[in-house]
Amino acid sequence: MVSSIYAHPVEFFIGNVFPSMASLMMLKQRMHAITFVTWMFLRLIETNDGHSGYEFPVSMFKVIPFMSDPNYHNYHHLKNIGNYGSFTWLWDSMFGTNSEFFKYAEEAQSVMEKEEKQKIKCE
Repeated sequence: MVSSIYAHPVEFFIGNVFPSMASLMMLKQRMHAITFVTWMFLRLIETNDGHSGYEFPVSMFKVIPFMSDPNYHNYHHLKNIGNYGSFTWLWDSMFGTNSEFFKYAEEAQSVMEKEEKQKIKCE
């Protein structure tokens, strides 16, 4: 759980704390405490779900529009390029930072299909 939120202290504050707290800083007393706590709870659960290394068959985040599966963001950690967020795949698509991932996914799919065909021939 701790490793899913690990970052350099500067990155942690600029990339994790500030964006998560921005709504509270803007709305101040107009934001209800339960709303803020719920948001933080969901963000921590999603971070753990997305960085666990597992793609769980049942996840509440699969029903939320514009969410991606853990494999999408795992590519970012695998190759250290593109696929910057799980909520922000739309931005990745707009700016083309996920194009390498889609090439990688196509190649992986074709390799799996070839292996499946070869497996059928052997039987």
